[in-house]
Amino acid sequence: IIGEDLLSGVKNSEKIIELIQQLDTAYEKGLMSPDEYRTLRHGLELRLTPAKRAGKKRKFKLKYALITLIIIIVIVSASSLLLMQTNVPGFGNKPSFEISNVKFEQAKLSFDLKNTGTTEATNVVIKLRSSEGDIPIRDIDSVKPKDPPMNINESIDLGENQELYGVQFNIFVTCNEEVTYLYPFTP
Repeated sequence: IIGEDLLSGVKNSEKIIELIQQLDTAYEKGLMSPDEYRTLRHGLELRLTPAKRAGKKRKFKLKYALITLIIIIVIVSASSLLLMQTNVPGFGNKPSFEISNVKFEQAKLSFDLKNTGTTEATNVVIKLRSSEGDIPIRDIDSVKPKDPPMNINESIDLGENQELYGVQFNIFVTCNEEVTYLYPFTP
């Protein structure tokens, strides 16, 4: 029954379009006044509007699909953020480093290193990087997140004080958990 209604609606709209074309031809030949033409054409165009309603249904379905897609994106992103904040293995569990109290006096570099992440950092390698290359400072087996800051003191020959003026160095920290940290400083 629905298919027959749709088919008859299509046939009716084809007839109305044909009548509009005949009306246009009659007006062009001067067989009616502009007011008559406008009134008749408007009446025929109004009868075509039910055929256009299928487009409105498509627009509604498209809006519904877009709203559903947005809701799904919000749910997925919220759940991934939640997983990153919790201690689920594989999500958000990484060490993170913080360096503080950096001093370079009398060829001795000292600073505090702390793991501020959520898991233990293993095989930690600390280097001093400059434009001339890397200087190894220390290798540490592990740094746990709740341990107090570890004080690092190393004697390093960086050259004369005049040569060091304005030179940028980086304390480079890396570990097995694929975390790297750069702390820039100027002696």
